[in-house]
Amino acid sequence: MDLSIKNCRKCHILDPQTGALLSEAAVSYTRENEIYLTFPGWELVMEEAYLMPVVFFDSINGLVTCNCSICQIEPVIDKKGDYHGFCHILSVKDTADRHEDFRLPLTITVNMSYIDPETGRSGGIGGVTSNISAGGVYIIAAQKLPVQVFYTHFQHNVLPIAPQTRVLRTEPLSNGKYGYGCCFEDLSSYTESLLRRFIFHMESIHKK
Repeated sequence: MDLSIKNCRKCHILDPQTGALLSEAAVSYTRENEIYLTFPGWELVMEEAYLMPVVFFDSINGLVTCNCSICQIEPVIDKKGDYHGFCHILSVKDTADRHEDFRLPLTITVNMSYIDPETGRSGGIGGVTSNISAGGVYIIAAQKLPVQVFYTHFQHNVLPIAPQTRVLRTEPLSNGKYGYGCCFEDLSSYTESLLRRFIFHMESIHKK
């Protein structure tokens, strides 16, 4: 196994020309510690693929972007539409701590729902995001949040998820409102993937 990848269970395979996401892939290892990828059917259906940018979500080294060769691509026998193949890392392009994920300036109406630890009753307050990343969000609200942990609900089905969110810092703002710098907790692979795809999509729109 390449030393750049310490403990990884998933990755994103990118288009070598545009950098767009081609496919999310599950990462596993052979007995010889070779990297093995399993991914749904996509544009790349060939025996070998050279110089494919792959972003590994490594729990130790963070986000590791590599140039890879994906070879011996074959259909998964017991999973129609899925393929698998060996992944050889040719070079490491970039590494980034996952806490340093790109934050996209974006205003989204949200509801912060929580359980009051003293009464056991559910509650919630509204707010708007100032920026968002796959790792967290900054929310501005008119009311003071009485808890440190809550669930973020994105209004109008902008994002069909409600990630558990923890307040890292609270800032009283000059307009009398409150700013909450937060991180997302215990994200499933599916939820994180939705977040990343949404942020990538919105960033692409902003660049136009």
